[in-house]
Parts: sequence; C-alpha cells; structure tokens
Amino acid sequence: MSSLGALVSRDGTPLCAADLAPLEAALSRCPADGHGSWIEGPVGLTHAHFWTTPEDVGEVQPVFRAGGLLALAADVRLDDRAGVCAAIGGLDERTATDAEIVLAAYERWGDLCTQHLVGDFAFALWDASRRRLFCARDPIGMRPLYYALTERRLVVSSQLEAVLASFPSPAEVNEPLLRDLMDWRFDRWCDETCYRGILRLPPAHQMLLEGGRLTLSRYWTFGTGPALRLRRDEEYLERFRELFLAAVGSRLRGTGPIGILVSGGLDSSAVAGTAHHLLATGAVPGVSGLRLYSSVFSATPGAEEGDYAAAVARRCPQAQATFLPGDDCWGLSDFASDGGYPLTEPEIGISRAVVLMLLRQAHQDGCRVLLSGIGGDQVLGGEPYHKASQLRDVEVSRLFSELPHFLQAGRRSAAGLLVDAWLRPAVPVPVRRLLRRALRQVPGTEPGRRPAIPPFPTQAARESFHSLTEGSFSARLGGLRIASDHVGVEHRLPFLDRRLIDFLLTVPARLRFRDGWIKWILRQSLVGILPEEVRQRTRLAWFSALAHRGLRDRARDRVVQLLTDPRLARAGLVSQSTLWQTWEEYLSGEPQGAPPRSLIGFLCAEAWLRSREVQAP
Repeated sequence: MSSLGALVSRDGTPLCAADLAPLEAALSRCPADGHGSWIEGPVGLTHAHFWTTPEDVGEVQPVFRAGGLLALAADVRLDDRAGVCAAIGGLDERTATDAEIVLAAYERWGDLCTQHLVGDFAFALWDASRRRLFCARDPIGMRPLYYALTERRLVVSSQLEAVLASFPSPAEVNEPLLRDLMDWRFDRWCDETCYRGILRLPPAHQMLLEGGRLTLSRYWTFGTGPALRLRRDEEYLERFRELFLAAVGSRLRGTGPIGILVSGGLDSSAVAGTAHHLLATGAVPGVSGLRLYSSVFSATPGAEEGDYAAAVARRCPQAQATFLPGDDCWGLSDFASDGGYPLTEPEIGISRAVVLMLLRQAHQDGCRVLLSGIGGDQVLGGEPYHKASQLRDVEVSRLFSELPHFLQAGRRSAAGLLVDAWLRPAVPVPVRRLLRRALRQVPGTEPGRRPAIPPFPTQAARESFHSLTEGSFSARLGGLRIASDHVGVEHRLPFLDRRLIDFLLTVPARLRFRDGWIKWILRQSLVGILPEEVRQRTRLAWFSALAHRGLRDRARDRVVQLLTDPRLARAGLVSQSTLWQTWEEYLSGEPQGAPPRSLIGFLCAEAWLRSREVQAP
C-alpha cells in the first residue's frame, strides 16, 4: 500500500526538483515509512513507503537495476515470488523485495513481464536506454494508477490527489461520470475519473510513453488460457483447495499481526478458517499473530451474523477475536468528508461506516494487513438461482431437481423462466439493447469500455467474468482502497487471486451450485476448515436495514439538506422536482429491499460536489 508518482517531459526537457515537488508533497500525506525521489533528465520518480511484508522493511524506492539504466517506483505485493524468481534466475526469493523482482522481470521479459506477475501491483518504470516510461496495473485492479497527459508532460500516480496537485489550476468536473453515477452506471469508472483530463489506467492494462507518444494495451484477459479439464469432481475439489490455500497463504506475509474481517458469511469465514489452518499446521511460518474482527447487530436482526462469526472464532482458537457493535453504523453515519475523510472522488454507497469501524480497530491493534472475503460472490457466483440464464448450465439429468430452486429464487412462472433462459438470449444483443432503452429498463452503456467476453464453457463463467470486469466492481475496489489508505491498513483479497479466478472460470457449473446450495465447491473443499454451522448455512444477511435507518430516521435532515438547492440541479444534470418526487415516494413506501439507486447515486454525487466547495481556496 505504498504510493508512487512519475513525471516525464514529453519533449525531453530536463526536470528540476521544483517540478516534482507537487507530487512529493501530495504523497507525503499518505501513511508512510519514509519517502524517496529521483530525477534524471526528463523523468522524475517519487515514492512514499509503507512496509507490509518482511522483505520490504527498510527498502527505499525508487529501486534501480542494469547499472542505473532501469528505475522503478511501485506499489506492489507479489504472490508467486518463488516461481518468478526461479524463472528469472539470479534472484534470492528469500531476500529480494517485490519491487526488485518486478524490475528484474522487466529486464528479463520486457513488456511481457506483466504476464508473469501474480499479485496486486501498480508501477512506473523508466528505461533510460530506450528513453521510455512503462507503467502497468494488476489484472483485477486492486492497486490504482491515475494519469494525465498534457502537451508537455505525462504525470502518473497511484494517488488521485497527487495528479490533481500537478495541475496549475483546478481540474474541471467530468459531468458525464456524475450523470452515470446518478443512473447507477459505472462503465466510465474503468478508465475515467470525476475530473476531466485525469484518467485511470484500466485493470489488466499497461501504458507506454515513448517518443512523446502514449499508448495503452491490454495484457491479460481472464479465461483466455487453456481450459483445465479434470476427469472427476473430486479432482476439481482438490485443485480448488490447493489454490485457495495458496491464495490465502501468500497474503499472510506481514510485518505484524494479520487481521481478518469476518462477517460470518461463507467467504470471509473461509478466509479466516484457512488462515488459521495454515498457521496451526506450520504451513506459513513467521506470522506474528492472527486477529479476527466482526460486527454484531443486536438491534438489526436482518444484518446479525454474530452466531456464525462466533463459530468461526471457536474454530480459530489461536486467533484473537474482537466483536464490535455495529447498529450505530447506519447509512450516512460516516459519509462524505466526515472526520476528514479524503473525498477526492464520489462514493458509490452510503454505508462505509461498518467497514471503517473495523479497519480503525485493526489499525489500533497494530495490524498493517487485513484480509477479507470480498470477491467471493464474483468468482464463485453469489446468487446463481436468481439468474435464469444459468438454468442452461444444468445437465438434463438434473434439470427437474434444480428447476424448483430457480422458480423459488426468481419468483417467476416455469414458462417465464424458460423464456428468460433460452428464448430471450436468442435475440441479438443490439436488438436487446434497443429494446431495453425503449422500455427504459436499463440505461445504455458506453461501447468499447469492457473487454470482449471469451467463449466460456458455462453461463456461470460468463456471469463471473462480467461481475469481475464491470465498472461497479472496479469502483467498489477503488472505494475500499481509499478507506484503507485513510486508516493505514492494506486490504488483501484472496478470492481475487489471478490463479484462482482462471481456475474457477473453467469448472463445470454443477460445482458452483447444486441442489439449492450455492458456492458448492467452496463448501465441499473446506470440510474441516469451515465450521459446520457456516458451511451448511443458507440464510443470507440483509444489511439494507442499516441504510433505511439512516435515510428514514437518523440522517433524514441531512438528506433534506442535500436535496435543498442541489448543485447537480444547478449544473443541469438533474431536475430538482424529480429528486423531491423520488424522495417522497421512497418515504411513503415500505422499506423493502435496498433504497432506490437513483437516490443513493444523487446523495453520493451531491455530497462530493459540496465537498469541493469546502476545499476550494
């Protein structure tokens, strides 16, 4: 969770210390273990250190190689260090830092080095011999990388504030992105920011500035490798267990106690149980302690998972468990710039308070690293029985036994289910898109912002690919990174391991869901690691009650304040009368399901615009 910055003159004009100063000053506000900067000719690199692995302690970036001809500033944590070091040769995996491995990988493979890196990373690398800047971001987008290209310069940073600081005047608002947020569309979030002229490098992309010309290219697409074909279901279960243990184990490298957020759901419980299993069996030496953090909701029954979290704590006796009351973490209880929160971009939800509370407690307890189960729904398929298209994955012999589960979850007739599963997909995509727009079911999406979908063997794999690459997930991960930076804790997500994702995209659908059970492969593979209470759990928690409590009761005055003279209406992005109508209709109805997305999108965008007024000189 370090921070980096790079500045390059496109015409070769030498830089001076004053040119790099705005980037350095912006990065110095991040929680850090020191800073390092380097300028040579037309390029400058700067780095704010935050050491979270034993190998990185004491490292000062930028790092250099090839007699100083290669220089790197990176925010990186690699998960297959031994494999990469063996392939490169000449590196000691026990002592080499992750940044040094990245630099050696570039020297070995050039632009193809990103295909060999497994982990979370964003970096800027200067190749003096070829006078080029090479930047890249990990396949899932765990580490951010922003950039702005002007006639004279390219500025790159893992912190949006740093790129903003390099502008001589305040950047203009990207109004189309705000309009998309109010419509709950997120395609632009993959490569745009809320500021005009400041972009983000999309996940799985690399960027090259050479000869003054900037080019972007995709270097990785999930599911395009050779499909794994195993003979028996038991072999798939064994392979999943092997990969999941590796994904969790590689993320337990730390400089202090390792924290894990445990809700009591399948995914976070799997991470906690696996981590404890690895420590108890001595498979991951050097971990100084394990701490579990859970929220309990005595006044919010739908969100209460305390009994399941307690079962996980009992399964992990060597871990210290902390349970924090979360009923006061209602929607808008910690929102926008409250408490000095860095609102450089709009939020995409009104309920970060629960996660922020747990992050702060973990930081107070000395944890620099936190693991959680985020991403499990995306890679395993969270609600397959709600998606009619996945009925097409069911083998004929199992169709009648699975059909009742689809009917119950989807609350539709058998005829409607069959139409949605087989007839509707037969309609060409352009026709379906026109029909949806005409019926106003969903807004249109921007073409070309999403990778082409590979020919997956199952609808379930297509759904997972879509979930992992959609802009809303990218925006969610971005918000998580901002919260982690603000508190000073690095968030790691084992389910988003590249190796695990590629494997799960190839498994037969029957291993994803079966006989009414979701995430079947996880439940079966982790017998003896997951508590039985959790492994056989079917009820899902409902956290919308917290959002409703904030909107309808505890923070109603704040909502009214944001609805009064909205800046979005001043800008012509929304009608104030429409906003009030949406609000009144929401209050007059029963609080069922989640609050209206249009209302949440407005509150997030409006709060961000008003925070800019406060920040303005």
